[in-house]
Amino acid sequence: DGDGVIEIPTMRLMPGYTAESTDPTYITSWWRFNMQTDLPDIFVYDMVTNSAGRYCFRLPELWRDHVTAKQDTATQTLTFYEWEGAQGVAILNIQVFSATEWLSGKGIDNFVKMYEHSDGRVIAANLPNQDSPYTLTYKEIRENIMLISNS
Repeated sequence: DGDGVIEIPTMRLMPGYTAESTDPTYITSWWRFNMQTDLPDIFVYDMVTNSAGRYCFRLPELWRDHVTAKQDTATQTLTFYEWEGAQGVAILNIQVFSATEWLSGKGIDNFVKMYEHSDGRVIAANLPNQDSPYTLTYKEIRENIMLISNS
């Protein structure tokens, strides 16, 4: 994350997925070394990576064990859902649009532009359920998206 501190990633399945799941979504948890124990046991944050869309989304602490996600590679959409033992309502969609799709305005209803890649692709978000206790603001969403560069 550019802070000059070495952090170690670990991966685990998001709630609702098993090792046998088709196209599971993983959480990457980042840990910092604890100088007193020489172990990576200081939690930094959790995130979900969308490699094709070239971004990561840092998960808010409030979401831990209460939200799951599904990636749709055909539509380049990452959707987050409430999770209380079963998949609930959708609370956030993050979608990657081509420059042409975004400029045409087709299929972008209710999406708000968060970032634009150098190749013109747009990362946009929408909030399908404003009443969820896990709903974020667009400012919070933007602050939690981290772009992955080509280099």
